[in-house]
Amino acid sequence: MIAFDELQQAVRKIESLADPSLGHVRIGCTVVLAEGFATDVITRMAQRYPRVTFQLTAEESGSIYRALEERKLDLAIARIFEPVPEHPKSEALYDAATWSPLGRAAR
Repeated sequence: MIAFDELQQAVRKIESLADPSLGHVRIGCTVVLAEGFATDVITRMAQRYPRVTFQLTAEESGSIYRALEERKLDLAIARIFEPVPEHPKSEALYDAATWSPLGRAAR
């Protein structure tokens, strides 16, 4: 099964080398990100690259990580709550502190 998946991925890479403006990108993200951020990014990318198709999968973070490890996704967009396994390449897009807005009555 893994060998067949790797063969399919190799064929897709060869095809994309022939025409880099053509392809299919499988993206996974959390439901919260799918409802705004991810769909906005995909819409802009689809306008810029009309011959690329996008598949968006919205799941909880653990399922997204597993799908990425199993090569069912090409890209995962998720918050990192625990250390990510060493084998997937990960890059933090931003580091935001968690905070809660409080009104004057809460002081």
